[in-house]
Amino acid sequence: RQAGDAGRVYVSRPHSSSCQATEPRVAERYNGRSVEYRYHPRVLEELCRFGLQPRPTTPPQLAKAFVNDLYRHELRRLRTQLRSKQIQNKGYSDRVVALRKKYFLLSIRLDLWTVPAAAIKRS
Repeated sequence: RQAGDAGRVYVSRPHSSSCQATEPRVAERYNGRSVEYRYHPRVLEELCRFGLQPRPTTPPQLAKAFVNDLYRHELRRLRTQLRSKQIQNKGYSDRVVALRKKYFLLSIRLDLWTVPAAAIKRS
C-alpha cells in the first residue's frame, strides 16, 4: 500500500529485497516551515523487517503506531490459538516473551528513532 499524502507509510512485503539502508528523511510542515528528521539506521533496519519503509512525509509516531498494531495483532492471534487449544498453556509465556523480543523497537523512546537535527547535513 502506498500513498503520497503526508503521514503515510509505504508498506512492502516483510523481508523484501527492496529494503535498503538509505537515509530517508521525514519532512513535516510546522507553522509553514519544513521540519526534517532522519531515522536512525538501526530503526530503519528493524522497520524493514516488518515490511515498513517510511516515506519522506512519514512522522516517526505513525511508523511506531504501525509496528504497535502489528505487535498487538500477533499477540491477539497467539491468545486466540491458546484459547482454541492450538497451543499448550505451558509454552505460552515463552511465546509472548519471544514476541516482545521480536518487537523490541516498541520499547525504544520515540525521540531515539531519529538522528538529532544537528546531525543532518544540509546540501
